[in-house]
Amino acid sequence: MRSRAIRATVGVLATAAVVALTGCQEATAPASPSRQESPSGASTSGPASAFVPAEGARANGYTAVVREPDAARDTVAELMLVGPDGRSKSLGDVSAEEMVWDISPDARTVLTARKVEEKRILTVWDTASGKPTKLDAPAAQDAVLVKDGILVLRKGPGKSAAARTAVYSVSGKRLRSLGNVPLVYPVASADGRLVAANEGDIITVRDTKTGALKRAIDKPKGKGDCYPGLQYGASDFAIHCTAREEAREKGSVIYVTSYEGDSALRRALADDEGIQIIRKVAGGAAYGRGVNAECAAAMWAHDGRVEQAYPAGSKVESARNDLRFIGAYGATMVLAGSSDCRQPGGLLRVDLKTGKSTHLIGEQAKIKGYVTSARTVDGT
Repeated sequence: MRSRAIRATVGVLATAAVVALTGCQEATAPASPSRQESPSGASTSGPASAFVPAEGARANGYTAVVREPDAARDTVAELMLVGPDGRSKSLGDVSAEEMVWDISPDARTVLTARKVEEKRILTVWDTASGKPTKLDAPAAQDAVLVKDGILVLRKGPGKSAAARTAVYSVSGKRLRSLGNVPLVYPVASADGRLVAANEGDIITVRDTKTGALKRAIDKPKGKGDCYPGLQYGASDFAIHCTAREEAREKGSVIYVTSYEGDSALRRALADDEGIQIIRKVAGGAAYGRGVNAECAAAMWAHDGRVEQAYPAGSKVESARNDLRFIGAYGATMVLAGSSDCRQPGGLLRVDLKTGKSTHLIGEQAKIKGYVTSARTVDGT
């Protein structure tokens, strides 16, 4: 089964290159909500709310980031919202262990999580006001933002009890239960109406308001565990299937299918063994291929050509990649860089058409520090 680090998107390392498609086609101590300027000195211009997109707008490229002032992981970190143009807003101080779990399509809501002993503390952030709200969801195992709030998978009482799924409002109120539905690794659609998840030997798609089953997708023949990947495109999602135990050396396979309808599974790429994460971009797909158990090198599939898409002037060794895949939108990839896949690094944006990179956080950027977790509003 996959680790939560893959879903958190900074736990996945990336080097950028280009290959061909096959014709298929994560106790907070918040800063004052009035705080507009980060410790680094980078600030938004005008009112704090002016930087945050309008409610319901599509905010492609906005990234929620946990930033540490230095590489030491025992310091207090800062939760930030960073725009595609490099502007940023501080949302408040957080634990250095905080993980960005999700960001809404309009970048107005961010969901973070922190593990304390055996419990996960979930916090919902209003990016316009900077207000954090602790979510009272005991035994939370996983969570994802949906149309009218947060869908939370909770472990049932007792060792053998079934998992339970409930939806909470962004203000922390429990809205409804979807019953003993074990929605493992939930992935919401772009509009938040539907959620794909692992339910044993099948992948299901359910209505997030009623829990009604919309699709049931059988595991491909000969495959091991299967689970949804993060959203592939506006209407599609990826399914990551591992190889059978006796054939692990052959790696995993990524399939793509739609949330609605009954479209068949299609392989995302012809040579897709080892792929851990994938996003649709203009002209192809950005994806992360596993290098080892902790890292995934990022590639870009485009127009049947193989080209480098490293930041201009950088020197990246193929055996020791130093860019982690954060997200992608349009013809842009958002990456985090470090000298080791297990260490934090800066944040940069790469234009896939030109290969030009722009540093948003790090030594070469106005905002200094290291990114330990992040999620980007994807979209193509």
